Amino acid sequence: MKAKLASAPQTLAKKLGIKILKRPNGKVGNLKRYSEYRVKPPTIILYDTPGPSVAERIYHEIFHHLEAVNLKKPLENSEKVAREFAHCLVR
Repeated sequence: MKAKLASAPQTLAKKLGIKILKRPNGKVGNLKRYSEYRVKPPTIILYDTPGPSVAERIYHEIFHHLEAVNLKKPLENSEKVAREFAHCLVR
């Protein structure tokens, strides 16, 4: 089951109506960005910064999408929960 989930994040994103874009250089100053989620229109941007797998990045941002469409405000520990969510799906 986990192997199927790890190979299917693009399919899930598409079913949720989320576009996936790839961009170079996610570095801003000392900050490394691996991916980001934009609400309108629902978009995941994947940067070519070395780091977590593409599947893990997409699941991380899918969490933020689900959070954005289902909650009135983000969780206080949103980044931590998103990392754990993604990690569970790909490990």
